[in-house]
Amino acid sequence: MKNYKPVILATQALPITGFVLMSPVLPAVAKEFPDAGNVAIQMMVTLPAVCSLLLGQLSGWLSNFMNKRKLILSGLILFIFGGLGAYFVGEFWQLFLCRILVGVGMGLFVPVNMSLITDFYEGSERTATIGRAQAANYLGGAVATVVAGLLAAASWRNVFLVNIAALFVLLLDFVFLPSRRNAADTAKKRYQILPKAVYLYSLASMAQMLVFYSCVTNFAARAQENGHTGAFSASLGIACLYVGCFLTGTVLVQLKKTFRRWLLEVAVAVMTCGFLLLFCAPQLWTLYLGIFLVGLADGTIIPALMAGAADAAPAAFSGQVMATVNLGTAMGQFAAPVFFAGIKAAAQTETAAGGFRGIFLALSVATIAGAVLTARHDRKATADIK
Repeated sequence: MKNYKPVILATQALPITGFVLMSPVLPAVAKEFPDAGNVAIQMMVTLPAVCSLLLGQLSGWLSNFMNKRKLILSGLILFIFGGLGAYFVGEFWQLFLCRILVGVGMGLFVPVNMSLITDFYEGSERTATIGRAQAANYLGGAVATVVAGLLAAASWRNVFLVNIAALFVLLLDFVFLPSRRNAADTAKKRYQILPKAVYLYSLASMAQMLVFYSCVTNFAARAQENGHTGAFSASLGIACLYVGCFLTGTVLVQLKKTFRRWLLEVAVAVMTCGFLLLFCAPQLWTLYLGIFLVGLADGTIIPALMAGAADAAPAAFSGQVMATVNLGTAMGQFAAPVFFAGIKAAAQTETAAGGFRGIFLALSVATIAGAVLTARHDRKATADIK
């Protein structure tokens, strides 16, 4: 069998750029469109998620019996139109439309591309490849945010020029992706009620994305509260986040072997420490360290949830499984601004630091609860063995 990993990983390096390119320039966009409102401006980062949410379910179902190559190529074309078209907008509604196109494209190609991993690989190799695919996604985000931060020095619109890289990925996929029809079509069963575990993994992914994208969309504001107003300072922080995600994503199998049942609890504990630094950090480098720790945790949590979902359902419905998990992540991404606004309201604060403090407290409770439940499960398992 041919090695399709390079093509899959290259394609998976694109999606996160659909969200994060705008993160460092949100203050500049708000200044350009002052009538749009703060929540609407923040949703420019997460708007593609709701479109990805809707189209992801459709593409997951279609991939059960349609040519996966055509679905991926169609999604990439829409992604490129929306990503590069945003450079030319003159009105806020035009930017809104371009972000929708980006989301529609992502909804078509992201779950289908990830499902190819389940189609071609099994066992630990599948887990490792999912981890590397997410690592590629995060590495793409890290590189894109640094380049975008440099380009944004001249104009916030320049960040969208990073999407030129998607043209090369489109060419790569056109040449090397196989024309593959899913085995579910041969079985004449085009829709599958998935195991409950898949939906639980999707819910867990949503919760993680609520926290993660609260960090992404508010880091620039947090840096400004410490007196760092440049777009490059914010983009470097987002890059630290994705470097952390990349590092743990590449060694997911080794982490699973080391921590076993405690992997997710350890990851949440690390993320809790990251948010502690984010709300109380006195200097920029401590903010970078905090967001780096959040990235280390997310690079473990999301691939582990995806691998768990892939193992819980028949391989013939891999597209539908990945679309279901993507549904959870997209819902979390889109709702993150509203979630963070709710956290700030509950904490009676208007600052990003206050919001991060609220998330830190919630994660502290989650860490303790998860540790207690896992310890009880381990004691019960030991007792059953005896």
